[in-house]
Amino acid sequence: MTSQNTSIFDVQDDKESSIMFTKERGCSFIENWAHNEYGIRSDFYATIDSLPEIPSDDRLSSNFLIGISMQSMILGTSLLSVPYCVKLAGVWGITLIFLIGFLTTVTADMLAQCQYQVSRRKFNKRVYSTFVDMCTACFKTKGTYLMEFLVYLSLVRNVVVIILLSDLTDEIIKTFSNMHYDKKVLPILWTLAVLPLLFMSKVSKLAWFTFIGMILYLSSIAFMLGIFLTTTRSWSHISISSHWDFKDVGIAIGIIINSYAVHMNLPSLEGSMKTPTSYNCVTNVSFGLNVVIKLIFGVCGYLAYSINTFDEITRNIDTQRFFILSYIIKGSQIVFAYFTIPLQSHVVFELMDLNFRHHFPIFFGRDQWWTLLSRLTIMTALLLIALLMPHFGLAVSIIGSVRGSLIALVLPPLFYINLKTHPMSKIKLCFCYVTAGFGLLLGTVGLYSSIYKLVVGTK
Repeated sequence: MTSQNTSIFDVQDDKESSIMFTKERGCSFIENWAHNEYGIRSDFYATIDSLPEIPSDDRLSSNFLIGISMQSMILGTSLLSVPYCVKLAGVWGITLIFLIGFLTTVTADMLAQCQYQVSRRKFNKRVYSTFVDMCTACFKTKGTYLMEFLVYLSLVRNVVVIILLSDLTDEIIKTFSNMHYDKKVLPILWTLAVLPLLFMSKVSKLAWFTFIGMILYLSSIAFMLGIFLTTTRSWSHISISSHWDFKDVGIAIGIIINSYAVHMNLPSLEGSMKTPTSYNCVTNVSFGLNVVIKLIFGVCGYLAYSINTFDEITRNIDTQRFFILSYIIKGSQIVFAYFTIPLQSHVVFELMDLNFRHHFPIFFGRDQWWTLLSRLTIMTALLLIALLMPHFGLAVSIIGSVRGSLIALVLPPLFYINLKTHPMSKIKLCFCYVTAGFGLLLGTVGLYSSIYKLVVGTK
């Protein structure tokens, strides 16, 4: 049912403002890719007036705040493995950082355009508010199942976080030479430490802790970059390889894709902007800046440690030379990673409660027991995966190859083709198919390489 509230951004009431919106929104890569007069699809107007407007009543955030939020999402823990990508793939890794960054920027613009429908009179109206809405509208029942799969798959990101927390803790404990322990105990302890957060019904209670953790994490990245720059004297003796190794490049592909895969959250960010006409420009600037940050961080991190670069660059920080600073960096990343788990898990557990709880009548009227057993069962399964696959880089690559490639490279072009919200030229159509196909290829190569390395290379 169409909302009866007047939207702050009402593109139908005023023809002049709607036309201005159409022109301003044309700053995206896709709108400039080809002129619409070349081969507009004849079936476009078949559904042009069929969808109701879905206005947003949450347009309170400035462009600057949205840009900061977007940047903090893209600068996730995958950034810690970018120098490792340069180590594995060399020049090819640097090329992939730029290429995948460009393509994910384009697909982010595609999503923004899919949210708005162009009418016969060139009016723009907001017809989709979330990534889930677009997937369901595009693929019907299959889209619902696909989104549930992607949501459940996001739980596997907790495996990466548990591995990261365990590795960082291990690095700190190593500084105390008189301590002897089994490293496999650390994932178990961190899983137990995380469990209480999963019983919170309102994630908003953790908002301040999450915000503080994000600030600490971004500060740690800045400190690490400063440490890399202290080693510039040795950089002249290090060269970045141009050798092509299929499996190493494949692992790097998965990590790099995962570092850009924030597209499921982008429609919600658009819905909170005061000036949605600026959304594409904010997205392009944020992704472009992120590409530059990844290139600088990845190249400098590799040049600082060369062939000794770990899959988590934090492990390379010299605790002898940077004693206090190394503790600050690792402690900051622990705080950030710890509070990301409830945020990543909340929606998933809500979906599980909705889909599975009614199959167990024994839990009717026993909410606490269902919550306890369901969360404990899932986290135990994730713990087993973390114990069997204690490799941060490989875990990130597998997730990026499957989940990341779908949400960042494959689905947005397919939405753009099938939802028919905008005129479609032949060149645009070809570009969308090529991007989706290329995304599938990258995901397949990344998944194969990561699993091969996990099964064969770590024996």
